[in-house]
Amino acid sequence: MAADLVATVPRSDRFAAPLALGFGTAVAMWCAWFLTHLPGLHLPPAAVAVVLLIAWVAAAGVLSRVWGGGVKTGAMGGVVAALVNLLALGSLLVEQADPATYAGGQPPIRPNAALAAGGFVALGAAVGAAGGAIRSVLRRPGQGLREGESWLGRLALVAAVAVVPLILIGGAVTSTESGMAVTGWPDTFGANMFLYPISLMSEPRVYFEHTHRLFGAMVGLCFLAFTALAVVTPSGKGVRFWVVLTFAMVCVQGLLGGLRVTENNAHLGIVHGVLAQVVLALAICVAAWLTPLYRTAVVEADAGDRRRKALATGVLHATLMQLVLGAAFRHLRRVDSPGAMHALWTHIAFALVVVGLAFAAGFLLRSRPGTDRVSRLLRRLGTGLVVVVGVQFALGWVAFWAVLTTPRRGPVPTSDQLPHAEPVPLAEALAGTLHQANGAALLALAALAVVWTRKARRAGRGNTDAKAG
Repeated sequence: MAADLVATVPRSDRFAAPLALGFGTAVAMWCAWFLTHLPGLHLPPAAVAVVLLIAWVAAAGVLSRVWGGGVKTGAMGGVVAALVNLLALGSLLVEQADPATYAGGQPPIRPNAALAAGGFVALGAAVGAAGGAIRSVLRRPGQGLREGESWLGRLALVAAVAVVPLILIGGAVTSTESGMAVTGWPDTFGANMFLYPISLMSEPRVYFEHTHRLFGAMVGLCFLAFTALAVVTPSGKGVRFWVVLTFAMVCVQGLLGGLRVTENNAHLGIVHGVLAQVVLALAICVAAWLTPLYRTAVVEADAGDRRRKALATGVLHATLMQLVLGAAFRHLRRVDSPGAMHALWTHIAFALVVVGLAFAAGFLLRSRPGTDRVSRLLRRLGTGLVVVVGVQFALGWVAFWAVLTTPRRGPVPTSDQLPHAEPVPLAEALAGTLHQANGAALLALAALAVVWTRKARRAGRGNTDAKAG
């Protein structure tokens, strides 16, 4: 990492502002869309439409209220949100097929699809403009970009948040044995993945795998926009390097996900699962580097910062190793590999190392003196590490119990085997997904702890040098 990761960023950007508002709104809507279409809910289309509209208005209003931007920027952000949402809306713009008779291929597009899409984009502009108008009316004196803050930094935050539901759904795909439920890639059963009918997603495994692909496309598009802006914005060579690297990893991640399906290779699944959480950690670090606090913070020096940085780095590395072992067990157990149980027992034993390091780092961070904002943040990060690693340890034993009490199962069923596949044990799937998701939270906290302890160490050393001079 460069010693000086960031440079001065313009206070406003006519491209970054609508992109941050638009993608932020889209992420909220996609989460609402995923939850309202879960197999087994059977919500009426009218109820789903109402929920999505409420989510759209609420997300646009809250982001405009908190971040600002005005009517024009809000309208542009609404258009961005609508265009991104078309990736999911495409499932309704085609003729709905009967699951009993569908044999693959692309169903025809509805005659009024272009009109519906255009109206949807117009609605997005109206909702976004309304959010901007509300913000203009309720604006408080002095509200706007703070010193050192930028719309690029806000877009970085949105990109990092967008990875969270993708990881959650990816964990559910592995836990519910859905990884091979959809034939083909990047197509879906021979259809354009963005134009695959919603009527064909009633099978739970197909739903999880297909929506995971859609969320992956949305995240990739978000990182593409963010990376393009970061490259042309004076954000510092260090930040640009990590942004480009993260985007490259997102692209590789998408390719690995596709090859996992086309090759039916469990080892690719391991790399795919691990890399997803590394992307999350990197995205969160980039978002932290672009915050006004990182740019402008004055940190009180403390002699214990060297140990805090060393322990935080140890937690990060140990958590990455633990992540690899957990992913190896989750994927290899379905191909009857002898390495699966070895990975499991090593994962259990190494959990003691992770817990010990996380508790040590957490309590040491909590003891960080100082009244400045970075010191307070480090104390909160310490509390977060202690709580999350404790929850993770408990979830690990719950997941282990679920594995021990569940009968041994065969390989992950392919799409042609779904009609006769055994139902997924709900308890094991839920425990595994929660354990994987909380592990991602632990990795993210460890990455943030490294970022901010490095910041405190450098700032404190600079303060010492200044006093000595």
